[in-house]
Amino acid sequence: MHAVEAAALIYRRELSNPPSIDDLARRVGLNRNSLSEAFRERFGETPASFSRRMRLEWAREQLNARTGRVSEIAMACGYTSHAAFSRSFLEQFGKPPSKTKSA
Repeated sequence: MHAVEAAALIYRRELSNPPSIDDLARRVGLNRNSLSEAFRERFGETPASFSRRMRLEWAREQLNARTGRVSEIAMACGYTSHAAFSRSFLEQFGKPPSKTKSA
């Protein structure tokens, strides 16, 4: 497995408390710049954008499955503020989390 794939897997496994880019780079044996470049080449986005997208996609799955309240799901994917989660979700998917859950 390539280092960037290992890093992506770490992000997916640690949604609620994603590692910093420096920590992630250390864990996969790259420096910060090399990891960022590898993410842009492989996924077309920065490590931070990838992590955010993975967290929000997981949250959308949970909302669609109706597994909990919006605030609980926000906290489970690493957001400490319901408002910040709602803004990020709206920006990513074009509708607020409350509309996703009721759909």
